[in-house]
Amino acid sequence: MPDILNWLGTCISNEADRVQGKVEIEYYMGRGKYEIVQYYDAKSNPLEADTDGDGISDDIDPHPWYKEGEWVAELSSKYPGVEYLSIDAGGTEPAVGGNQGWWSVIAKSQEPKNYGDFITDQNYQIGKMGCGLIAVTDVELYLMQQNEGYQVFGAEIDFDPDTGVLQKDDYMVYVDQGPRVMYDFAGGYLTYIAGLMPIKMEDGLEYFLINNGHEQTSVKWAPYANRPNSMGSVMVLEEIEDMLEKDLPVVFAYHTTKDNLTLYHLIDGAKEKKEKGDEDQSCKSHYMTIIGVYRYLDEDSTNYEYILKVTSWGEVFYIRYDDYVKKLSCVSNILKIE
Repeated sequence: MPDILNWLGTCISNEADRVQGKVEIEYYMGRGKYEIVQYYDAKSNPLEADTDGDGISDDIDPHPWYKEGEWVAELSSKYPGVEYLSIDAGGTEPAVGGNQGWWSVIAKSQEPKNYGDFITDQNYQIGKMGCGLIAVTDVELYLMQQNEGYQVFGAEIDFDPDTGVLQKDDYMVYVDQGPRVMYDFAGGYLTYIAGLMPIKMEDGLEYFLINNGHEQTSVKWAPYANRPNSMGSVMVLEEIEDMLEKDLPVVFAYHTTKDNLTLYHLIDGAKEKKEKGDEDQSCKSHYMTIIGVYRYLDEDSTNYEYILKVTSWGEVFYIRYDDYVKKLSCVSNILKIE
């Protein structure tokens, strides 16, 4: 072993511009004997100009063994340049996923609403607590779009064959008439406060998957809620990446009575841990959908930190995973499809 280490040290030292320096260690040889061994602490692979393959040459890369940033998992839409469900809402750019605010506009144009009206007024229901309904509806429509022959319940959906874009009016009709059979709020004070219940998400989405013969048909809310937070946070991240690699959007919730979660408009805002800006949003109790996972190297710790790319209110936002998992629980969790 000492001969091998010495050989390695000699080999690497020939590329002196790529090493940090010679190191001596006391190496145990067995039978109570030790030997001083010299080796070189390699800054990079001397046989490669760009060790980590991130496009930055090793001679200027501050961390040549690690990529500074990369997407580790994303949805893979069959339409080029389309990130998720694309909806023409009349703006300059299509909305990315649905927006419960479209129903809020209608509700606000009516008479003022209260709890009694919640039981009967669908616009008020969706506008006030429709984020969960929007999230699972978008998953159904996305999977229908990506898989030939899939059908959604109670409506005809017409995507643009060239761009995959869906018209806002058609989308709203589907949300109003189609999934409401499976995702009914059913009145009651609990749904008035919390919105669509996770058990309804499980049942409705499972029904959709089974009836379309999807490969994954089991749907479960908060799969690792009974694990210690440190373990659960790792397992949830792995689950998110696994689902995205299978082209499955990940519905998730953040719920707390304090500590707003910041949704950054730009990924750099999340990476730099900036204060909430004018273009950013925040939430305390909200369902959203994950469509990508990005990781980057923290300069101070040289550990990877993770950012979730999410859709909410018809837009794309970025959330620091560490901020999210602080509140990981039965109510702040993901909807697992397997």
